[in-house]
Amino acid sequence: MSKLPQWSTPERRKHLVALFDRCGGYCVFGDAGCRIDEHHYELFIEGIIDSWKAEDRERRNYEWKLEQCHILDGTYGKYGTTFDPVARDVYVNGRPAYYLVGLGVNPFTYQRVALVRIPSTFVHLFVDVGSAVQEVSKNARRKAMHHGKIRSGALMAKIDELCKAAVADWWSVR
Repeated sequence: MSKLPQWSTPERRKHLVALFDRCGGYCVFGDAGCRIDEHHYELFIEGIIDSWKAEDRERRNYEWKLEQCHILDGTYGKYGTTFDPVARDVYVNGRPAYYLVGLGVNPFTYQRVALVRIPSTFVHLFVDVGSAVQEVSKNARRKAMHHGKIRSGALMAKIDELCKAAVADWWSVR
């Protein structure tokens, strides 16, 4: 299979064939004794092909400009206002490493897990916090499961440490 040039669409090839059938390869305007070189088929279709190439080039430039208009470069915020790069850095550095969505039990392994969401993404991670929970009393674990509140500061610190390690591991793989 031969590779056709980009300007050679099926409609344009049909147009060239119809033009050749009409003129028989001689003067495209039907004059049998025509002596004007630009009216002969080969030279005439070169001009047509050049105009098609120019049209395609113009269309590609127009599409490129449209695409550039739709690409967001991050300098504008939600409603078209500028977003200061310093304010962006302060925001990124000030946000937490993760958001704790909840604590629970994995139904497949019956292990204690924490569901955390990574900021500025839609990613949620299940972090195994069974080792941290085992360090507190059975009564404290029950209260944590039933009421969703953790009263032990040491337990929360250990869960925080495990969640930060899981999030850091997730970012290192990305």
